[in-house]
Amino acid sequence: MPAILDETAKGTTMLEQLRVHYAFTCSDAIMADALVEQPGLFPLLREAVEPMRRDLTRFPYPKIQALQSDEGTILRVLVQLPSGPEPPSARMRRFKNNWWVKNCHRADAGLVFDYEIADGL
Repeated sequence: MPAILDETAKGTTMLEQLRVHYAFTCSDAIMADALVEQPGLFPLLREAVEPMRRDLTRFPYPKIQALQSDEGTILRVLVQLPSGPEPPSARMRRFKNNWWVKNCHRADAGLVFDYEIADGL
């Protein structure tokens, strides 16, 4: 059994810990494979929760999509942002400037953050 599925601190698996904050749009097996291939993604995904809440919206429930290619899997975190006085692109830019730019090197090109407009047509 891959370490990603073994129990960790607090008696939960890494997938269960991530599922508290993210909606998976791929199977657990694909997510586990991606995290086994790039073990640095798990701590990044956990650490990103608070900066996303602070900079993007108070209570985001971002989706994680697995984008697979011959070179491997890239995880795409997709946050729905409402349109309003502050454009969603400005919110995403703030998150990237405040947190992601300082941490993206740890993802080894295996993780991206993006947004979609929640009330867009």
